Amino acid sequence: MTEVSDPILATFGQSIKDLHEVRDDKMKAILLQIRRATDKLYKSGSTSEFMMETLTNGTVKIISEIDYDSYYTDRRTFIEDLKSRGIKGQDLKRRL
Repeated sequence: MTEVSDPILATFGQSIKDLHEVRDDKMKAILLQIRRATDKLYKSGSTSEFMMETLTNGTVKIISEIDYDSYYTDRRTFIEDLKSRGIKGQDLKRRL
Protein backbone atom coordinates (compact mmCIF):
# COMPACT_ATOMS: atom_id res chain seq x y z
CA MET A 1 0.00 0.00 0.00
CA THR A 2 1.27 3.47 -0.73
CA GLU A 3 1.92 6.20 1.85
CA VAL A 4 -1.23 8.07 2.82
CA SER A 5 -1.32 11.51 4.41
CA ASP A 6 -4.68 10.86 6.10
CA PRO A 7 -4.03 9.18 9.48
CA ILE A 8 -7.35 7.31 9.41
CA LEU A 9 -6.60 5.77 6.04
CA ALA A 10 -3.07 4.99 7.20
CA THR A 11 -4.50 3.16 10.23
CA PHE A 12 -6.82 1.10 8.03
CA GLY A 13 -3.96 0.37 5.68
CA GLN A 14 -1.76 -0.84 8.52
CA SER A 15 -4.58 -3.02 9.89
CA ILE A 16 -4.95 -4.64 6.50
CA LYS A 17 -1.19 -5.24 6.28
CA ASP A 18 -1.22 -6.81 9.74
CA LEU A 19 -4.12 -9.09 8.80
CA HIS A 20 -2.29 -10.14 5.65
CA GLU A 21 0.79 -11.01 7.70
CA VAL A 22 -1.29 -13.15 10.08
CA ARG A 23 -2.93 -14.89 7.11
CA ASP A 24 0.43 -15.47 5.46
CA ASP A 25 1.90 -16.93 8.65
CA LYS A 26 -1.02 -19.38 8.91
CA MET A 27 -0.62 -20.34 5.25
CA LYS A 28 3.11 -20.91 5.73
CA ALA A 29 2.44 -23.22 8.69
CA ILE A 30 -0.12 -25.22 6.69
CA LEU A 31 2.18 -25.46 3.68
CA LEU A 32 5.00 -26.67 5.92
CA GLN A 33 2.76 -29.48 7.21
CA ILE A 34 1.89 -30.41 3.63
CA ARG A 35 5.56 -30.38 2.57
CA ARG A 36 6.52 -32.59 5.52
CA ALA A 37 3.74 -35.07 4.75
CA THR A 38 4.69 -35.09 1.06
CA ASP A 39 8.32 -35.68 2.01
CA LYS A 40 7.28 -38.67 4.16
CA LEU A 41 5.28 -40.01 1.24
CA TYR A 42 8.21 -39.77 -1.19
CA LYS A 43 10.66 -41.25 1.32
CA SER A 44 8.33 -44.21 1.86
CA GLY A 45 8.74 -45.13 -1.81
CA SER A 46 4.99 -45.34 -2.25
CA THR A 47 3.30 -44.30 -5.44
CA SER A 48 -0.04 -43.97 -3.68
CA GLU A 49 -1.47 -40.63 -2.70
CA PHE A 50 -1.96 -42.09 0.79
CA MET A 51 0.89 -43.07 3.08
CA MET A 52 0.31 -46.62 4.23
CA GLU A 53 2.21 -48.85 6.61
CA THR A 54 2.05 -52.57 7.15
CA LEU A 55 1.77 -53.60 10.77
CA THR A 56 3.46 -56.66 12.24
CA ASN A 57 0.20 -58.61 12.10
CA GLY A 58 -0.02 -57.99 8.34
CA THR A 59 -2.78 -55.39 8.39
CA VAL A 60 -2.28 -52.14 6.54
CA LYS A 61 -3.27 -48.71 7.84
CA ILE A 62 -2.93 -45.11 6.76
CA ILE A 63 -0.01 -43.30 8.39
CA SER A 64 -1.22 -40.38 10.44
CA GLU A 65 0.22 -37.83 12.84
CA ILE A 66 -2.64 -38.83 15.15
CA ASP A 67 -2.11 -41.93 17.27
CA TYR A 68 -5.58 -43.43 16.81
CA ASP A 69 -4.77 -46.59 18.78
CA SER A 70 -3.96 -44.50 21.84
CA TYR A 71 -7.01 -42.29 21.22
CA TYR A 72 -9.42 -45.24 21.09
CA THR A 73 -7.83 -46.84 24.17
CA ASP A 74 -8.12 -43.59 26.15
CA ARG A 75 -11.68 -43.06 24.88
CA ARG A 76 -12.72 -46.56 25.95
CA THR A 77 -11.15 -46.02 29.40
CA PHE A 78 -12.98 -42.68 29.72
CA ILE A 79 -16.32 -44.26 28.79
CA GLU A 80 -15.81 -47.09 31.26
CA ASP A 81 -14.98 -44.56 33.98
CA LEU A 82 -18.16 -42.60 33.24
CA LYS A 83 -20.23 -45.78 33.34
CA SER A 84 -18.65 -46.84 36.63
CA ARG A 85 -19.82 -43.53 38.09
CA GLY A 86 -23.39 -44.30 37.00
CA ILE A 87 -23.49 -41.95 34.03
CA LYS A 88 -25.46 -43.36 31.10
CA GLY A 89 -27.71 -42.51 28.20
CA GLN A 90 -27.78 -38.90 27.00
CA ASP A 91 -25.62 -37.73 29.90
CA LEU A 92 -22.89 -40.11 28.73
CA LYS A 93 -23.18 -38.96 25.11
CA ARG A 94 -23.01 -35.30 26.15
CA ARG A 95 -19.78 -35.87 28.05
CA LEU A 96 -18.12 -37.49 25.07
